[in-house]
Amino acid sequence: MSGKPSKAFRDGKSLFLQETDGKGQGVFTLRHYEAGGKVLCFNGNIVDLDEVEDHGKYLQVGKRNFLGSSGEEDDFINHSCEPNCGVTMRQGKILLISIREIQPKEELTFDYSTWMAYDYWEMDCICKDPHCRKKIKDFKYLPGELRQKYIDLNVVPDYVLRENKYQQKG
Repeated sequence: MSGKPSKAFRDGKSLFLQETDGKGQGVFTLRHYEAGGKVLCFNGNIVDLDEVEDHGKYLQVGKRNFLGSSGEEDDFINHSCEPNCGVTMRQGKILLISIREIQPKEELTFDYSTWMAYDYWEMDCICKDPHCRKKIKDFKYLPGELRQKYIDLNVVPDYVLRENKYQQKG
């Protein structure tokens, strides 16, 4: 990470948009998060699969439902094969939560595969993490140990678990 933040978001204090190393823009934080803490709420309109033009710009939220752009920080959360966040549903809201401790000035990322099912799309991965999988594909294609880690962290939605016949603990 280099340079100055290019855009502050609505909270005006803790999240900012900045160029990343080869991944375009990403969201960074100025504050510390403990594991399990809420980072942000995803916004945007829910659309049907038939209305989706570019899957890379939508978050799958159901079998045929996708969350569109909000124009806010949630639109810029990048994928990582070794993320510091996950996405979960709580009280009808789609939230980005920390899955490990996050330090100030870290980029916020989540594994897109955790919310992908039904083989609608895939993309090349450019995260550059040491354990990069090179392709972002549906949850069912993740290694078994990684799938179980995400299930245990409660960052895999019910429609993905049902489609793949996995069970959430608890």
